[in-house]
Amino acid sequence: MLVTDVRPGETDLLLGHDTKPLEVCSLDGRVLDTVPVAARWTHSTLLAAVGARRRLIEDAGGADFYLGEQFIGSTEV
Repeated sequence: MLVTDVRPGETDLLLGHDTKPLEVCSLDGRVLDTVPVAARWTHSTLLAAVGARRRLIEDAGGADFYLGEQFIGSTEV
């Protein structure tokens, strides 16, 4: 769902985006929820934030996730 693994030679998708709000968007691009960041996002805090919105995501039929404009995952990946 979220890109949490970083392989050798790849850039961590959080780098430079970890202080931006998390946007949970429907698969057609509507913003379903915006989650402010308390300090800096980590992979663990992002997974927890998405997990807390599981019902919202299920009701929407799936979701895409962004930190600012940086795509960080989808239920469709």
